[in-house]
Amino acid sequence: MPTEDDHNYLFYRDNFIRVIKKHQERIVSYTQNHPGYKLIFFVFDESTAYIKLANGRAKSSINMNGQIHFWWLDEVFINSIEDLEIDFLIWMAPYKKANIKGGINVDLPETCIYDVRNMKLQTIAYPERRMVSAEK
Repeated sequence: MPTEDDHNYLFYRDNFIRVIKKHQERIVSYTQNHPGYKLIFFVFDESTAYIKLANGRAKSSINMNGQIHFWWLDEVFINSIEDLEIDFLIWMAPYKKANIKGGINVDLPETCIYDVRNMKLQTIAYPERRMVSAEK
């Protein structure tokens, strides 16, 4: 399967939002079934890392000129969770790997914990058409 069909930012983003909304619909039930407990969503994100291309499309599947996607600050993803009536969201993304020229691995967070009711983040708007998987 071509990388664009398998690792596609739009599919990734839309699937994330769909799953969050599906669980959002169940928040009342979750809180009624477990009164007095904190409500925590746990996201196990198995996607690859993404890169915002400097311009246009990648000329090579090995060398791409751009910036690493900070998914934990992506405006669209954060907007989908910031108004949830939950206490915390734990976002684990252990498979996001990227490296820079010379084969140097970039350390990316594997787990982010959001205090959803108190989030004040500077989000980043990513141009969806310039986002490609780092796993080319």
